[in-house]
Amino acid sequence: MRGTQSTPVVAVLLMWALALTLGCVAACTTTQNAMTQSSQSATMPGGTSKHAAESAPSMANRYALVVGCRGGNSEQDSKVQALCGRTKELLLKAGFDEATIIVFSKQTTTTTATSQPASSDALLASLAGLAERLHKQDELWVFIYGHANANPRGYSLTLSSSRLKGKELAIAMGKVQCHQAVFCMTRQSSALLEQLKSPDRVVVAACDDENQLDSPEMPGILLGLWQQDPSRPLLDVLVDSGNAVEELYKAKVVLQSERACAWDSETLASAPFKELSGGRLGRLRMKSSDANRDAWSGNVPATGTTSPVESRPAK
Repeated sequence: MRGTQSTPVVAVLLMWALALTLGCVAACTTTQNAMTQSSQSATMPGGTSKHAAESAPSMANRYALVVGCRGGNSEQDSKVQALCGRTKELLLKAGFDEATIIVFSKQTTTTTATSQPASSDALLASLAGLAERLHKQDELWVFIYGHANANPRGYSLTLSSSRLKGKELAIAMGKVQCHQAVFCMTRQSSALLEQLKSPDRVVVAACDDENQLDSPEMPGILLGLWQQDPSRPLLDVLVDSGNAVEELYKAKVVLQSERACAWDSETLASAPFKELSGGRLGRLRMKSSDANRDAWSGNVPATGTTSPVESRPAK
C-alpha cells in the first residue's frame, strides 16, 4: 500500500520538474532573442534598428564653397576678402554647419579642412573629395568672387597662383552628383554661366554681358539683402537685388548698367527675371533644405515658353 500510494506523488514531482525546465528554456530563448536584436541594433548607425534605419527619411548634407579669386589690385583684393567673409556669415545664419563651409582665400597661410588657399589645385581637390562624399539628395552651394577673364579662348578664373579654366571647373563640378546652386559674382560672369548650365543646377551670374569689364556691384547688394532674411525665396532676393543695382547705376548717370542673369535649370533670363516666375528659383531657399527637396524634385511648373537663347535680351 505504501509503495502504491507514493506513485502519484512521484508523478506530480516529475511534472513540476518538467514544467520548471520548460519555463527556464523559454526564458533563456526570450533573453537570447532580445540580446540578438540589441546586437543588431548596435551595428546600425546611430544605434537604430535596421527596420528603423530603412524607414527613416534620409537627411540631406549641405556643403558650401566660397572662392575668393584675385581682385586685380589691393583695393579689389580687400573687397573680395570682405565678400567671402560676409558670405560665410550668411551661410551660418542660414543654418549651415561651419564644418561644411570651405573658404578659398588668397590670404590663407595655414591650410585646414575649412580654410584653403585660393589655388586651382586646392579647389579641384576639394571638389574631388565632395564627389566622393555627396549624394543625389545633397546640396552644394558655390560662391565665386574676384577677377576673371573671358576671351575667344574661353573663360578663366584668376586664382592666387594660377588660372582655372571655366571648362575645367565645369567638369569637376559635374562629377559632384548632387543639387547645386552656383553664384558667379565675377566680371564677365555670364561666360561661366554658359559652361555651368545643367538640369540639376541653378546658376546666377552678376552680369549678362561678357563685355562687362568692371567689377560688378551685384555681389555686395545681393549679400546685404539676403542677410536680412535667408529664408526668402531665392528669386525674390535676386529681383530686389537687380532693381537695387539698376537704381545705383541710374544715380551714377551711367548709360549702360550691369544686369544679372540666372539659369533656372531649364531657362535663362536676365533681371528682372520675369521668365523665371514660378520656377525652381522661386522655390529654393538658403535656410530651408526641407523645402528645397520639393523644389529639386523636378515637380516644378514650366518657367516660360521661350528657349534659353531667346529669353536672353539681345545685345
